[in-house]
Amino acid sequence: MARRFSSEELRALRNDVAIRTVIGSVLELPCKKVEGVFRFLCPLCSEFQTGVHPEENLARCFRCQRNFNTIELVIAARQLDFVSSVKLLQKYLPGNGRSTAVASDDDRLRRNERCSAVESVATVLSRCLTQF
Repeated sequence: MARRFSSEELRALRNDVAIRTVIGSVLELPCKKVEGVFRFLCPLCSEFQTGVHPEENLARCFRCQRNFNTIELVIAARQLDFVSSVKLLQKYLPGNGRSTAVASDDDRLRRNERCSAVESVATVLSRCLTQF
């Protein structure tokens, strides 16, 4: 028998679990900052033409024109059913022992940016060396 969730439980999952935490820490989707804007890899079209609206706790892919709340994003990225997605997100509700802070996502973004910078320098160096 399928588990039923109250509208209050679902509202809390959609609004109280930060969308950037779901993207970066829960789903570990590739993400980066482009011109100061947080971007993530869309789980449907695999493009970085995305954005988040932290105040509304929503994400959007501008390429495939999809909006995501936290539950929909887990369903799309992990290919889980609704009940499994809700159970996964319940672990990340404030007060359930897991941090919903975005700081870890920002740390991961900084590491990704450093790796990208190192890769860029390595590419330039390899081009210079092949010219000699």
